[in-house]
Amino acid sequence: MKPIPHLHARIWTFTITYLAIASRHTAIQSWSMVKPEVGADLSMNSTWLGVMDFTFLLCYATGNFISGNLGDHTSLSAITSIGIGLGGCAYFINALLGKLNFSNPWIFAILFGLQGAFQSSAWPASVAIMGNWFPRDKTGRIVGFWSSNTSVGHLLGAQMAGFLLVYGVSWEIIISISATFMICVGLMFWFYGKDRPPEHEAEEALLSKSMTENKIIFKNGINFWKAWRLPGVLYYSLCYACVKMLNYAILMWLPYFLDDEYNIDKRYIGFMANIYDIASIVGAFGFGWLTDKLKARGPTLCLIMLFSIPTIWCFHIVPHDLWYLIFGVCILLGALAGTAGHLISAAVPIDIGKHEHLEGNEEALATVAGIVDGTGGLGAAFGQILIGYLASFDWMYAFVFMLIAAFISLLLLIPISIREYKEAKLIKTNNKIV
Repeated sequence: MKPIPHLHARIWTFTITYLAIASRHTAIQSWSMVKPEVGADLSMNSTWLGVMDFTFLLCYATGNFISGNLGDHTSLSAITSIGIGLGGCAYFINALLGKLNFSNPWIFAILFGLQGAFQSSAWPASVAIMGNWFPRDKTGRIVGFWSSNTSVGHLLGAQMAGFLLVYGVSWEIIISISATFMICVGLMFWFYGKDRPPEHEAEEALLSKSMTENKIIFKNGINFWKAWRLPGVLYYSLCYACVKMLNYAILMWLPYFLDDEYNIDKRYIGFMANIYDIASIVGAFGFGWLTDKLKARGPTLCLIMLFSIPTIWCFHIVPHDLWYLIFGVCILLGALAGTAGHLISAAVPIDIGKHEHLEGNEEALATVAGIVDGTGGLGAAFGQILIGYLASFDWMYAFVFMLIAAFISLLLLIPISIREYKEAKLIKTNNKIV
């Protein structure tokens, strides 16, 4: 069997980028778990806690557009390292202020905004690094599975925080642990992260020298506005705004909905949130493999979102005496909408960023990933406000809004699917002629 080039380096790259994203999602989930304690200790009501979440999401979304394009003009590993490290520091300051009984909500909101801005560099740069190290024909299965880092981070954060809270550990300590995790990963990335595999010894020596002597190197990155004109960027970005809003709605509002409507035991509610994430991990690898075989993402994603629509409505129609059926709904929707989120945010930007439309040696991976994730973040941020408002009247309105979002994402995927199907058919015809 032919040996895989740079196998050990690829494994390390997969691991360190995986940890970078998992660490920030561990912090996000641990914060969600300790919010009741924070509100009680610092006398902050739910409105201020919501403002902090919104500030984080908004700064994260807008930061993606900037940091993504910056990553294509300078060192990807440096951008990731600085963002994760400073994000961890801002998170640590939150814990320190809590320990000092400082409770000015405006300062906490500003710190959460800084966290979002710093952490926004991690995703587009990490996706670009993965795209540089792994072949495009295996992007679906490899990067699809790699993108499970978000779900694993949620699981780690929830389990760690839940376990420590049971034993009476303060929320400041829990936040400090998550912040330390992020800072350590940031330092690892600074010293051991590499943007791409060297193709020969001379390039490797040059890369090592540039990384050692000057971590911030400059490249021929694509213009931000030109990146929007690459095939599929606009449609996929708008689609991801709907899909990410949907996924965040499930992750952030499902526990509240189940407690409010079904009065389910907290242990079962936590387990339902976990199996949603686990189902999305399995689905990302399975559907990622399928899209690699088909050499097109759009048609598969189209079917996924089509089946997501009736699944979403199942949350609203499950009878109260059959509440345990929601376990199955969580598994199914996680494997559908959760998977769509993984593939659009990770595999799709790599496909577009390596497209033949790029001129010369233009770098576009991080910019495209930033555009897609940034647009998705805006959808998630404003979507949560609308869902909270609609749910205050009736949960049915909130689920109708989610259905509309899923339907819009389906409509946006149709022209992409048609174009990708035609391209795949043309490639197949050309291969037969050759």
